[in-house]
Amino acid sequence: MAKDWDYANLAHTAKKFGGPEKYLQIVKDHSFQEGRKEQLIIDGVIVIGAGCLYLVKHFKKKRVTAEQANEAEQVLVEKMNEVLDEEVTVTPEF
Repeated sequence: MAKDWDYANLAHTAKKFGGPEKYLQIVKDHSFQEGRKEQLIIDGVIVIGAGCLYLVKHFKKKRVTAEQANEAEQVLVEKMNEVLDEEVTVTPEF
C-alpha cells in the first residue's frame, strides 16, 4: 500500500540516484540546461530580428529617389557640356 504513494515513489526514485541531495542536484541541473536551451532560442530570435531590422534600415537609406537621380543627371550633363565647350574654345597651337 505504501509503495503507491507519491512520496514513496519519490523516495524510491531518489534512492536510485544516490539519495535526495544528489537527486535534487540532478533535477536542478536538468532544469538549468532546459532553461538554457530555451534562452538560446529566444536570444537567437532576437539577434536575427535585430539583424533584419538593421539591414532593412541600411538599404532604405541607400535608395535614391527619382527626383535625386534626375537632378544628378542634369548636373552631370551640365558639367560635361562645360568641359566640351572649353575644349572647343581652345585653339590648338601648331
